[in-house]
Amino acid sequence: MKRVTLCLLGLLLVACGGSAETAEEGPELEPAVRAYSAAYLSGNGDEAHALLTARCRERTPIEELRVAAALGKEQYGTAKLTSVDIVEESGNLARVTYRYDMASIDQVAEPWALEDGAWRNDDC
Repeated sequence: MKRVTLCLLGLLLVACGGSAETAEEGPELEPAVRAYSAAYLSGNGDEAHALLTARCRERTPIEELRVAAALGKEQYGTAKLTSVDIVEESGNLARVTYRYDMASIDQVAEPWALEDGAWRNDDC
C-alpha cells in the first residue's frame, strides 16, 4: 500500500507540472559559513577572499585579507566554532549568527549573499 501511495504521489507531481524527483534547493548556507570561518582562522587569506562576494572582493584587496587572516590565526587559531544559526534568509540574501568558544569573535547577523551558485560572505 505504501508503494502504491508513493507512486500515486509521483504521478500527481508530474501531472501538476512538478517532478517526481526531489527538487533541487540550491547550495546550503551553513557549510559556506564553516568554510569561511575555517579559512580565516587557519590564516588562509586567499581562500577566505575567494569566499567573499564580488562586491567585497573588490572592496577588500587580497593582500589586506591575507594579513588579517594571518593575524586571526595568530590570535584566534585555536577557536572552535560552536554554533551556526541562520537568523534570516530571503531569496539570495541571508543573515547568519555564528558563535565560537571565544565570544570575542562571535559574528552576529552577518550578511551573506547567494552569488554565482554559492553562498558568499557579504560583510565588508
